[in-house]
Amino acid sequence: MKSVKDYLLILLSVLLLTLATPGYDFGFLALIAYVPLIFVIKRKKIKGWLAGYIFGVVYYLINLKWVAGAVNFYGNVPAIAGYAVLIFFAFYLATYLAVFGYICEKKNDIFLVSFVFVVLEAVKSYAFTGFPWINLGLSQYSQKYSIAWASVTGEFGLSFFIIIINFLIYYSIKKEKKKFVFLILSLILFYGGGFGLSKMTDKANSKKINIDIVQTDYNQRDKWKTNKKNEIIVKVLKLLEKSIQDDSEMTVLPEAAFPVFIENEKNLFEYLKDLSKIKPILLGSLRVSRDNESKKFYNSVYFIQDGKYYTYDKRHLVPFGEYFPLGSLLKPVSYYFFGSADDFLPGESHPVFNTKYDFTISPLICYESGYTDLIPSENGKIADVIAVLTNDSWFGLSRGKNQHLALSIIRAVEYGKPVIRASQSGISACIDSKGQIISKKEDGEGILNCNIMINKDNSTFYSKYQYFWILIIISIIFYIRIKKRKE
Repeated sequence: MKSVKDYLLILLSVLLLTLATPGYDFGFLALIAYVPLIFVIKRKKIKGWLAGYIFGVVYYLINLKWVAGAVNFYGNVPAIAGYAVLIFFAFYLATYLAVFGYICEKKNDIFLVSFVFVVLEAVKSYAFTGFPWINLGLSQYSQKYSIAWASVTGEFGLSFFIIIINFLIYYSIKKEKKKFVFLILSLILFYGGGFGLSKMTDKANSKKINIDIVQTDYNQRDKWKTNKKNEIIVKVLKLLEKSIQDDSEMTVLPEAAFPVFIENEKNLFEYLKDLSKIKPILLGSLRVSRDNESKKFYNSVYFIQDGKYYTYDKRHLVPFGEYFPLGSLLKPVSYYFFGSADDFLPGESHPVFNTKYDFTISPLICYESGYTDLIPSENGKIADVIAVLTNDSWFGLSRGKNQHLALSIIRAVEYGKPVIRASQSGISACIDSKGQIISKKEDGEGILNCNIMINKDNSTFYSKYQYFWILIIISIIFYIRIKKRKE
């Protein structure tokens, strides 16, 4: 019966963390979500690594179930293949929580174990091309005050704060008075400090700009069918033309807005350049370059203004979606998913586009919004506005689209810059520099108008010093260890 109780506690942790995950939006539950799991680990009736692994597998199977749907429906593969991918993915991601469980069982140093948790989260986000999805800090994306800490500590700092509070609650329940005092102080700092940070106003030089987001909405399965090409182009152009005629200063369209390589469609491309003489256009499109008779394919952003155009090529590609890792080794599997299509190539630079309305814009494509280090350009410059162009049709009606939106919100807070998010289906949104959604459109085609404030002088502690707080934490850990040895 004791082991049954432990398994039920693990499932309770899964439930609490699921409710705190973007899409359910009970972010405050993240502060207690790991407490039942910690109880199980510390009881030692189940091995710490096994408790962490079971927790991870169940949590990821529940919250990443959209992976199976995307592979099945849009990848045109049998259902069994989609679920096999999901299961493999869940078992892989759970290994990081298994390591956390092992360390948690062996060590009682709250700072050390919490730091290990964050390191594991960072490794998960970047190793093997990375998966920065539903990290613990992202649970605060809809929490107005706690998310403000991302402007100081970044996303991983939020995760560190949250896991520490979980440990302090555990030890407080175990009636350790010192830990209870630290818990109260931590909660005051977490919410009180977050409240103060959220109320800090931007510096004086603020300027309002008006941008249109064109949200397209057509069946993803029809997108690349030859007999649907002209119909989709006409549909998207009607929305674009409507936007061009209003008073906004710029129009933004989603990733791969047209089902063509727009430079190869001479009439369409010339028409877009003509429209750009009225107002700038930012849109996603596939791009091909020819070099010595070979073709190179890119997922790109086009910035078209006054008849001229500039491009940005996506730098962080999606494995198994835009390229197949271990190419020659997995070629038979690659053909099963991609057919004879070629992989995309990653871009090598990150331009900042200068608009004629005296503001700059930095583009990201889809999955790239998960990576904070992709925000600054190659010279370290941070634009006035971050633009995320994406295609969230893959998520269908699942909460995957909310999980994706959370990444854009955390980036806005980290850098103190507004984010314009244009999506095919999914959620298009205007997000201010505090991470608050000014306006949004969920599914369905249409035009979303955004009035956002920009400030060229505005910057955050995080944008200047990134993860400087890590050095502080390491120093505290060493100080505590040295002090304990002297005692």
